Amino acid sequence: MVSTAVSQDKNIKYFIKGLIVLIALFVISPVNADDKPLARFVTAERFYKEKEYKKAIEQYELIIKDGEESGQIYYNLANSYFKNGNYGKAVLNYERAKRIMPRDRDVDYNYKYVLKLIKDFGSENKGFMIKIIDKFTGFHSDQELVTIGVTIGLVALGLYLLFLFMKVTLIIGKIILVVLSVLAVVYMGGFKYKVQKQVGTAVILDNSDARFEPREDATIHFKLNEGNRVKMMKFEGGWVKIKRADNKQGWVQQINLEGI
Repeated sequence: MVSTAVSQDKNIKYFIKGLIVLIALFVISPVNADDKPLARFVTAERFYKEKEYKKAIEQYELIIKDGEESGQIYYNLANSYFKNGNYGKAVLNYERAKRIMPRDRDVDYNYKYVLKLIKDFGSENKGFMIKIIDKFTGFHSDQELVTIGVTIGLVALGLYLLFLFMKVTLIIGKIILVVLSVLAVVYMGGFKYKVQKQVGTAVILDNSDARFEPREDATIHFKLNEGNRVKMMKFEGGWVKIKRADNKQGWVQQINLEGI
């Protein structure tokens, strides 16, 4: 039997993660007498433990609205939505948490668990190379891809200038420069690929009807379930043309989905 979002045997682990987030919020944000992210985070944690999930959601959303976001906050928010029965919002925030903490096992576990509870259409059929690229980019956050790519590029440039100044012509030096240059291109290219792939991705927030045309009286084409991931293709008067993972396309009202 799969456990629910936060199990008892992981209390210590979550306490440590929460403590890290608290410290980060305290360091990043000046402490105000009225409205501070740290106080809201503590309040949200208390509401969650008391099973007041709607109140916890409100506090986490306010933290994010104030510009203080992290993978752990999105993860906690997703857990709160899950506990409150809002699977669409849970999937949405697990997705956001995964982009910041792509290798976190708890995020991955809970995310996959929620997908099992809804009728999810999975992902598009991909070729072998695309699967490898997705595996590579999915292993890193956006920030990691940029940071590693830029760092390797700067190291390669520095070595090139050093070799040029010292008039080094050794084959090993050239090989090192080529390898570093390729790695820099791979990481920066991975970042560009990942960002382009993310554009237009959204999650269905409520069970919805996808219609043939952007009108309420249009014929229903297919059903969309809360938590389904779709690609937004076109906007028209409060409606969005979406494409499902199985390539079916239809129009849904814009209020029924939210971009990741």
